[in-house]
Amino acid sequence: MDGEHLLNVLASMSIEDLPDAIDHLTESGDLLARAMAYARLHQHDRQPETLARAESDFAAAGGSPADRAQVARLLAAQRAKEAALGAPGDVGPLQRLLDEAEDDPASPGNREMLGVITHLAGALRGGSAHDLTDALAGLSSVSVPYDSPHAAMLPLMKAALASQIAAPDDRAAVEDLLEQARSTREELWKRGPDGPVGDLLEVAALVVDAAQRQDLRSAEKAVRRLREGLDRMPADDPGTADLLEHLEQHKVQLDGLLSTIAAGPPPAPDDAAPPSDDVARLIAGGCRLVAQAQTGQDLDLLRRGIDDLAGAVRIAAEDDPRLPAVRMVLGHALTLAHRVGGDGAALTRAVDQLTAAVREAAQPGHPVFAPAAHALAHAHLEAGSARAACDVGLRGLSGYAYQVLLGSGTEDAATIARDGATTAAEVARWCLAQDDVEAAGAALETGRGMLLYAATVTATVPDLLSAAGEPDLAAGWTAVDGVLDVAGARRAARAAAALTNSPTPAVGRLLGTTSFDEIRAALASLGRDALVHLLPEDGSGGGLAVVVPRDEVAFSLPLPALTVPPAVEPFSVEMGEWAWRVAVGPLLHALGRAPDPDRPARLTIVAPGPLAAVPWQAARAPDGRYAVREAVLSYVVSARLLCELAWRGPATSGAGVTGDAGLTPHAIVARPARADVVTLAPRPGGAGVDEAEDQAFAPATAYLVGGARTVFAAGWPAPGSSASLLAFMTSHFQRGEGLPPADALRRAQLWMLDGGRAAPHSMPEHLRAAAGEAGCAEVAAWAGVTHHGR
Repeated sequence: MDGEHLLNVLASMSIEDLPDAIDHLTESGDLLARAMAYARLHQHDRQPETLARAESDFAAAGGSPADRAQVARLLAAQRAKEAALGAPGDVGPLQRLLDEAEDDPASPGNREMLGVITHLAGALRGGSAHDLTDALAGLSSVSVPYDSPHAAMLPLMKAALASQIAAPDDRAAVEDLLEQARSTREELWKRGPDGPVGDLLEVAALVVDAAQRQDLRSAEKAVRRLREGLDRMPADDPGTADLLEHLEQHKVQLDGLLSTIAAGPPPAPDDAAPPSDDVARLIAGGCRLVAQAQTGQDLDLLRRGIDDLAGAVRIAAEDDPRLPAVRMVLGHALTLAHRVGGDGAALTRAVDQLTAAVREAAQPGHPVFAPAAHALAHAHLEAGSARAACDVGLRGLSGYAYQVLLGSGTEDAATIARDGATTAAEVARWCLAQDDVEAAGAALETGRGMLLYAATVTATVPDLLSAAGEPDLAAGWTAVDGVLDVAGARRAARAAAALTNSPTPAVGRLLGTTSFDEIRAALASLGRDALVHLLPEDGSGGGLAVVVPRDEVAFSLPLPALTVPPAVEPFSVEMGEWAWRVAVGPLLHALGRAPDPDRPARLTIVAPGPLAAVPWQAARAPDGRYAVREAVLSYVVSARLLCELAWRGPATSGAGVTGDAGLTPHAIVARPARADVVTLAPRPGGAGVDEAEDQAFAPATAYLVGGARTVFAAGWPAPGSSASLLAFMTSHFQRGEGLPPADALRRAQLWMLDGGRAAPHSMPEHLRAAAGEAGCAEVAAWAGVTHHGR
């Protein structure tokens, strides 16, 4: 095989095959080809040592100028990407690679773009020969054909560079950045496929804007929108990995913002020492240094900040109410010193300081408790203490729950709940790594409880305090303003205690625990075989299910292919085959269920986020059979709500009402339907659950919280008369044959699938003609309705 052909093969080889290829190339001694293989591997693993091996092989290799130019282009692109994202080191290797790279005939403008990136990377490191403004001018001078992949990168890089030029204290520069991002968004939307990238770029600019305005909540919302936008991008989109890197950078900025805000205005004189005291001076100086050090990973600045914060802790009085917050920031800085500088002693000190921060915060209602506990859990993980990380992570989740409680009735509650649910999934994975399935289930349930509370509770904290018999506390309530808001922390602790001692059902869902024994009792009452928590792949681990069988030991099931659903119609063949492959097939196999139409599996599924929009009953096995033939599937937002529904008892009447799918959850709960059974038409626009939203925010869940026992929810408009046929047959099996609602729906769906279906005598004449139509068996006709509740 000639060199050019081998390099082309390596350039298109799958990531899974590259390690074997590297072994073969090591045996053959082809250093240039191995450099190409390592460069390709680095595109996936992003490990510095992988790129270093590639560059070492390239430097020692021979080869024709054309072959070396091909490898140099790939290596230069990888090195430029790392440099632009802030990887340490000078730009000398990048420049040397660029000297050998020729312009790529298949991608005109490639070499010119890499040259500008080299200049940009040097400017970001403060090199004397480079300047950010010159780099931006260089980008503006680059001209590439419209159909080149760099045509989309140019406006993206301009906006990214503008964000670096925008000084934190330069309001005009940040406003220019926002304008640049918005114009870039418009430019990318003109290109069609690149439009969503422009949306994400605008959100990233909003992070910078929020950081400058010291607005932590707006920054959190912007980062969440960025994360949700990335989740909606196709998994194979070539820009996704780079954007994920940018998201990590914004998360670092957000950490720095937290530290800066923590340094904020000094406490009122009656709560702490005046701003002129040494403690306040050291806190402010230390927090600023740590915030500055994080962006550039500057170890010297970081150590200076650590010294100031440690000094503040050392000279502060033992009962200084600022100590939990200062210890938290100090612990975070020490953990970062370990990551950046490999300082093992710093990690030990971090664990000590964060442990003290959690202990001194004392109550989950304290604003420092949750972030300090989560930071401590990560420090334990880095120190190799996985069990300790699991335990403290679980404790920290209660802090997030109290933050949701103390944000009741505000937009902040939903923001905190989403972040808390993400953290809960991360903690659940830690617990499963310790084979502690029950702890993992508790973590997931805490996250579900937060989302459910935020979605359905309209009462504000003063409303709740008044109802709890605390009118004075209600009258003086103001939200906590930052982790160093000492007076706010005291108010929060008093409010949390009052609300815990007088819980409403909603507060019970948020703060209460649900044991596996309770879940098993609810399953037995409802005649269900198992509760299944689905958890898709995310940045912290692969897909999985936590399964609580009614009569067996709970277990976790790895589902490595369970990701964000594909961007296809929910009733398409592709969606059905995906649903079986990634979850339903492995789940039924794990439960030991052989196909048995007379004894289907009876499962209740908790499907978070976009997984809730998947019609799992239409999962399609390789032999063509659908999951509805093997299982009775029902859906619920959390195990806690399932238990509540089980204790309510069955519907007293088969009669139901038609709900309004266009209402918000808060509006539904405020004026609930006075019926046991609610039927919901598709939401306006046709989606049962917005792809960026969670089932907690769906109308079906709100009607259950409002008092309904069963909800039949349509995910999309069914064609022709199929919606009327399905509704009639569901009612027929439920009322006429006395089947439970979920079973009645399944029987109606099987009737639709039956090519020889016969209309019952009670079917109205106008439906009889439609009953014989072949289209009734199509997935779009029968699979759109799902059962929720009992």
